[in-house]
Amino acid sequence: MSFGQALLLDQVSFGYRDTAIVREANLRFRPGCVTAILGSNGSGKSTLLKGILGLANCLQGRVLLGDRDLLQLADAERARTIAYLEQQADCHWPMPVAKVVELGRFPYRHHRIPEEDQQAISRAMEIADVTAMSGRPVSQLSGGERTRVMLARALAVDAPVLLADEPVAGLDPQHQLSVMQHLQAWSADQRIVLVVLHDLNLALKYCADSVLITPEGQILSGPTAEVVTAENVRKAFGVSSLLGHHQGQPYILPWEVD
Repeated sequence: MSFGQALLLDQVSFGYRDTAIVREANLRFRPGCVTAILGSNGSGKSTLLKGILGLANCLQGRVLLGDRDLLQLADAERARTIAYLEQQADCHWPMPVAKVVELGRFPYRHHRIPEEDQQAISRAMEIADVTAMSGRPVSQLSGGERTRVMLARALAVDAPVLLADEPVAGLDPQHQLSVMQHLQAWSADQRIVLVVLHDLNLALKYCADSVLITPEGQILSGPTAEVVTAENVRKAFGVSSLLGHHQGQPYILPWEVD
């Protein structure tokens, strides 16, 4: 596994059929930190993740992890390299939680090491706070609980790159903070974590870097405190904001529509 290597998007355009949604992106995602993907609805956040994963068309450019072009990898190898939590991921089968999380180990089915599988599954369930419900059918859980189970399934892949599309949507404040704390800790193992967020303050608190996509397709990237500014928030969302600091931490409060 390629832990500790940067993920590079080299003049990449992603889209569907021949229509580009994300245009000519040049981005570098650092290992060892969480990067927030921000923008208004329809700006291309999910398309950016799907393009990296190979689920959206790459109309030009390359996606490199170290010196490997991820889009040229065999499907099984790509599945071991990139874990993906899709937006509103869910499971409606009456499977026990532990069995759902175990599905994250499917990319290793041809060279399975049972001890490694169990370690990865147990760690993922602990991080997502679903260990206590391991025997319960996932179909009987609340929406927020199912979200945490699906996050655990993605973590169980134990990949160097994790793409999470709105992983805290539908969670209560305690679990929103807990998930972000654990993703931050997950990245500390020199993993790359990209997370689509709508909460700008979670980005400011837990994400060292951010990518902000404006409705016009402009891509702003860099340290989060430099990206999430009142001017850029107005440009991306069409709202004015109040800024402040608490315990040395910046925060932003979108206040009214311009």
